[in-house]
Amino acid sequence: MTQNDKIPEELRHLIPGFGNADSDGAGATQAMALVSPKDFPATAISEREQAEHSLRLAWERFAGITYQINVDKGFMEPGREVLAGDQFMLMVCELAEGYEAHRKDLNDDKLTHRNGKEVELADAVIRIMNYARHRGLDVVGAIIEKTRFNETRP
Repeated sequence: MTQNDKIPEELRHLIPGFGNADSDGAGATQAMALVSPKDFPATAISEREQAEHSLRLAWERFAGITYQINVDKGFMEPGREVLAGDQFMLMVCELAEGYEAHRKDLNDDKLTHRNGKEVELADAVIRIMNYARHRGLDVVGAIIEKTRFNETRP
């Protein structure tokens, strides 16, 4: 079953360009972002597929927001090369700061009402979102596939 097959017939007319998707269903993934899971009849896709779709939709929308903030602040520029090593070390630094907050039981220094672990994990995820967005990586797809693979482990 391709992504196209998962979109109910009665909703296909709502999706611009539907039917022009590649045979691998790649175009349908983009088209599905235009339709909310609540629009699907209960029998069309499973609860898990709805959760996966919701994750993809939320990630893509929020990654766009966080990436635009970075562009607006001058930290990233579309089309400009960003050194992968530098970006990965910034992700690692956020995790190290989270570990320090854990060891010392610290609240965040900027969001003082928040546990430092939460904020540093959030910073790491935001950095991952921005890196993936800048490089066109499908992190959500990898999360979904990796979760499915992990279910097969003994």
